[in-house]
Amino acid sequence: MAKTKHQNENFKKILTELYTKKPISRIDISRNTNITAATITEITSQLKVENLIEECGKYEVYENKNGRKKILLTISKGHSYYIGVEFARDMLNISLTDNLGNEINSQHTNLDHVYSDTLKEVDLIQKTIESFVQQHHEYHPCAIGIAIPGHFDVDRQKIATNNEFWRNFDLKSLLSQISLPIYIENNVHCMTIYEQYISQKTKNENFVFFHAAKGIFASNLYNGNLYGAQNFNVGEIGHTIVTPNGELCKCGRRGCLQTYIGEEQLLDKAKIIYRQSSQTFLHSLVTKEESIELKTIVDAYKLGDLGCIKLIEDAFNSVVITLNNLKMTMDIEKIFIHGPLLSNSEVNHLLFEFINYKKLFPDKEEINIEIVPYSKKNGSLGACALAIRNQLIMSLPAHNKIDSELT
Repeated sequence: MAKTKHQNENFKKILTELYTKKPISRIDISRNTNITAATITEITSQLKVENLIEECGKYEVYENKNGRKKILLTISKGHSYYIGVEFARDMLNISLTDNLGNEINSQHTNLDHVYSDTLKEVDLIQKTIESFVQQHHEYHPCAIGIAIPGHFDVDRQKIATNNEFWRNFDLKSLLSQISLPIYIENNVHCMTIYEQYISQKTKNENFVFFHAAKGIFASNLYNGNLYGAQNFNVGEIGHTIVTPNGELCKCGRRGCLQTYIGEEQLLDKAKIIYRQSSQTFLHSLVTKEESIELKTIVDAYKLGDLGCIKLIEDAFNSVVITLNNLKMTMDIEKIFIHGPLLSNSEVNHLLFEFINYKKLFPDKEEINIEIVPYSKKNGSLGACALAIRNQLIMSLPAHNKIDSELT
């Protein structure tokens, strides 16, 4: 039987409570959502029949003199399965999880060899996804989430970005060739959705997910929703100014955050050190500048290389300035930080030294800042979370289904 709009809204609210605050009792769901106890009982009973939720214990209600116990509910694992895909210029990652985000399998494909040809890249991605779906057909995946390096222009079904390669990427063709429902979102927004629904590190509180790798982005979860997700300028903090009259950025301005913590910019500076300094430890770590990676910079830092020490100190100092600005301008309780350099345990102690030294209000309780361990799978697992949220929890129309209906 089809649900009314009001019934759908109640289902969304209840499932959101179960995902973000599990385990939780019916009475607490009712208190948090203002949905009547009778409606909560009716909907949770239906969800139990569908094997999506289950009872997982009881606890005492101390404020009740009768000593009645609350029955706790949680999400059942293995109810359904979802595929997440993240593609970037150099790689394609695909993951399969169940409805709780438990990873079943992940696959990494290098895309370096088709860099210059977007048509070949679309074809390779489409065939790789189809092959992955076929390999895991026994799980009957329900939907696919795609994490993209930019924003999804729904009307044009294209990637909205200032990167020419992705502007020419034929996303519409990719969508039309895959039969499963597809949901698309910015890759950092996907990682935010993962923290909201899957990781259990937050109880749906307001937080920022700060990501710094090749690109830099800050995704903000506010009152349970992605803040400004439809405004493609919101979150693009890589080109906020952290050093007035600082280094020249590719955007034409000076002192952008991107010039200090961006992966490509760090590698470019390390190559200059390699060429111009005969004393740098980089010469003992690689035989040619093209071999320099972030790990090389970290290794040189550990050896005491003055040039690489300055690179990392400048990078972390710019991040701390940005985090302080975020704390002052956003109503948030937590900040997740993520990226290959930020997550590196061999150097990020310096980042926290800077954070503690430059506290804005040292006598006040500080916002919780937590590092998310960096992995190539973060984006594809986040895309799985996107598919779970949109397909299972929110029952949103798929992007490729909208297109087929319109055409």
